[in-house]
Amino acid sequence: MGQDFRERRAHTRRKVLWKAKLEAGDYYFECLVYDISLQGAKVKLDLPLEQGSSANISMKEKDPLSSKVAWATDGYVGLNFKDMPEQVRHMLGQVGKDLN
Repeated sequence: MGQDFRERRAHTRRKVLWKAKLEAGDYYFECLVYDISLQGAKVKLDLPLEQGSSANISMKEKDPLSSKVAWATDGYVGLNFKDMPEQVRHMLGQVGKDLN
């Protein structure tokens, strides 16, 4: 993911290290969120999820966000949130206020 990719991003990303729970179908997984934006998140997950899979992610003991797996490689998964950016901002609290 080079400079060109970062320049195309619509939303600023922030590095974090949060425990989270990911729900995919009937399965729940513990995971770690490494960065977050109003559009998505980079998640460390011990089990691979297929690109295009739907998943809900719960962070900071808030309601889950609906997402879709954008990419998966080397134990990491990129999630694109289905929720509107303002909903994500509200869910993230103070961190969300700092994102654009």
